[in-house]
Amino acid sequence: MKKFTAMILALIIALTLAACDSGAGGVSKEENNNIAAELDEIRSMLQSMASESASANAGLNIAAELDEIKNTLEKMTSESAPADVSLNEDHSYDLRYPREREITMLKCYGSICELRRIVATMAMFAPSNDPALIDTYAVEANAACNLCFDALDYYEFLVTSDPKFSKDYADSLLISAAELRGLLIRYLDEIYSVVTMHARVGDYENALHCINAAAEITSSMMNSVNELIEFSQSESSVW
Repeated sequence: MKKFTAMILALIIALTLAACDSGAGGVSKEENNNIAAELDEIRSMLQSMASESASANAGLNIAAELDEIKNTLEKMTSESAPADVSLNEDHSYDLRYPREREITMLKCYGSICELRRIVATMAMFAPSNDPALIDTYAVEANAACNLCFDALDYYEFLVTSDPKFSKDYADSLLISAAELRGLLIRYLDEIYSVVTMHARVGDYENALHCINAAAEITSSMMNSVNELIEFSQSESSVW
């Protein structure tokens, strides 16, 4: 396990820096490819670990978690509005509300992916029995959490202030946003907090068990944010 930890340390640091440097506006395709390549290498190392460790199944599950995050990075590719579109009233509304809601939810999506990556990383570093290291990752995780909640707050503002929404229609979107918020709170309480607790005391097995048990809540959380993104993408044609 010490050999494995040493091998992936440089990759984890590089991945963290790449994610932090990407900024709120998304990442370029070249940056996506670099991050994806590093995740592939981590995944390969985890698969190698599986043949040597009694925790093989748990290791492969974390590999799958990182692989899933890699596959979602395409969503975060930066986009820009066409330069030749005149800023008429409809287009101004589009930029101010549907487009802004889409961008806001994409930021939320990216922050959730970052949170999941950090939690998986803490579990992998549990064998180091280094509370200071885990606390450093916890600071990063808390920052990602705050970005998620900030995005949800802004999304709700964009819904309630939209001049084309009826109260009933706005309320239906607010309910969806509240469901995502509730799932995120559950993830923080049931997964993030528990993994952090186990990782700080070097309890690798229980940290991994918690990651493995997160499939249902993680799937629901990602489906929820995806639905809000897809709806925002379709709004322009509706109005």
